[in-house]
Amino acid sequence: MDKNPQSRNYLNCSTCEKDLPANVRARWNCGFLTPKKRVGPGFPSPAGWEADKDICPGYIIQLPQVIEVARARVHWNKGLLRERYEGEELTGVLLDGLELLEGYVQDLEIQISNEGNK
Repeated sequence: MDKNPQSRNYLNCSTCEKDLPANVRARWNCGFLTPKKRVGPGFPSPAGWEADKDICPGYIIQLPQVIEVARARVHWNKGLLRERYEGEELTGVLLDGLELLEGYVQDLEIQISNEGNK
């Protein structure tokens, strides 16, 4: 269930940069702004989420490292992570990222399940 149908717009940096004024992006701590131009308090998190973030999550989800971990998770869940990297050494950063992502996905699944039971 999409609790905020506009999330596809404001979590899309190109749309956000085009549609939102710089002062709003500065309050959301847009990662495309220099740290000096970010005024916070951060991206407005919905009720029940953790505290506002230091950097807008729309920016974070576009980082190459985040995309790589998300893509690697598909192979990890099938037991094919080594095949995905064709013999390359698996880095601690990749494995740490996979563990963190898996934990967050499990937390989200529990939350969705609990909401469905209410």
